[in-house]
Amino acid sequence: MDSRLFCVLAVVLITGHSVVALTGTQCEVSASARVNCGFPGITATECENKGCCFDSAIQGAPWCFHAQTKDECLL
Repeated sequence: MDSRLFCVLAVVLITGHSVVALTGTQCEVSASARVNCGFPGITATECENKGCCFDSAIQGAPWCFHAQTKDECLL
């Protein structure tokens, strides 16, 4: 294995960072079920970089929130 690739993989594993691609369905969380994942003023990019969903369409609900897990129901 190339030493540079090994170093990058080691850093990713040690720091716990990973790239998470969320599907639209995972981010279909009702406003009342949203669990905040950000801070006031967080941008969509900052939110998504944390592995969270961003939707600013609903006032009074968290805009940056955790995706639903596989076993959650949409109802």
